Amino acid sequence: ADPRVMRWIDDGSVRDLEHTAKAIERWEEEWDEEGFGLFAVELLASGELAGCTGLSVPEFLPQALPAV
Repeated sequence: ADPRVMRWIDDGSVRDLEHTAKAIERWEEEWDEEGFGLFAVELLASGELAGCTGLSVPEFLPQALPAV
């Protein structure tokens, strides 16, 4: 939800909680399909979503494919 971060991702729009939840569901599906993927990172003290990390196939970047 931080516009300073999101300006570098996709179209730069800030995402709401529903969009974020759907993205996390897609990450879980990627784990099932590929055997690897992204996962959410939470702040230990508060449980607040801090971001994501992991490996994925960047299908949104066709010029980089095939790549992980």
